[in-house]
Amino acid sequence: MKNECIKLFIILFLDVATISLLTLLNSDISSLGIFLYLPALFFFNSSLYLNYFNGIIVSIIIGLFLDEILSTPLGFHAIFLCLAFITGKSWIEYNTKRKLWRLVTFQLLINIFFTIILFGLFLCKENLGVDWSYERFLIDLIISSIIFIPICFWKIEISRVIIQMMFEDTKNSEDLHEIK
Repeated sequence: MKNECIKLFIILFLDVATISLLTLLNSDISSLGIFLYLPALFFFNSSLYLNYFNGIIVSIIIGLFLDEILSTPLGFHAIFLCLAFITGKSWIEYNTKRKLWRLVTFQLLINIFFTIILFGLFLCKENLGVDWSYERFLIDLIISSIIFIPICFWKIEISRVIIQMMFEDTKNSEDLHEIK
């Protein structure tokens, strides 16, 4: 139980730090007309390291944090991150080949799905005050997808290293050696 709480706080800390860095990056590149939308970075480490209860807690906290930062309808990211977490957890259980590219590709597909859903929500709800044209949507989606890949590799690896250092003798760290 103690190990699960420590893992929860490690994942939560890494997610909040990553969100903060992405927020700073987005504020700097917004003058270029680019917006990086990378919500799928924040569910997969929970799927790898946490049980269902703790993973859903992290997904809700991070989702509400993203909703506040991005001014999206309250609960949008929390609900979708919980669903992505549950999907990721099931995918990991049934996927015996844990190649790092497979993990990143899975997250990238979820990120594209998130982006399309959010774009559809903005098209349907005019009172949200977001003017996201089709051209800008496609440009943001392509740039976000390109940037997503190296950040995703980095985030999976940094999480693996930190958790492995903290819990060298746990079963999860043995399973993590398979991720290469």
